[in-house]
Amino acid sequence: MEQLWGNSPDSSVIGMIVSRKFSVNRSSNDFSFVIGYNEIGHVPDTDVSKIDFPSLLSQLQEHMEAANDNRKKFGYNTMKVTGWAGEPTYDASNNMLTWATEISVSGTEERILNYEVRLLGRSGVITISAVAT
Repeated sequence: MEQLWGNSPDSSVIGMIVSRKFSVNRSSNDFSFVIGYNEIGHVPDTDVSKIDFPSLLSQLQEHMEAANDNRKKFGYNTMKVTGWAGEPTYDASNNMLTWATEISVSGTEERILNYEVRLLGRSGVITISAVAT
């Protein structure tokens, strides 16, 4: 992900799930899932209810902006989180936080949808990022 697409290094990434039609060289793939794990400890329901979602969006935008330096270095188009495609929601019965962001790609008409799932556990968070154009 780092070498092929100019993504920033992320030690929490475990791997990817892709469709049979997936091709590294295609700029438009139907979908992929990036799976990760962050050992941040237990996140109680009370902490989730205190998340400031506008601040979360700003953090996501800042993270994407910082990652653009690496993309430029590898000659890839930069990306920008343009806003929520689906506002964050918390499912207490499944200990699951979800949201979706829309991302624009510089120099193209392409829009990317990132659907994020955070499964909150006793010792950390499993992350599933579904990516589609």
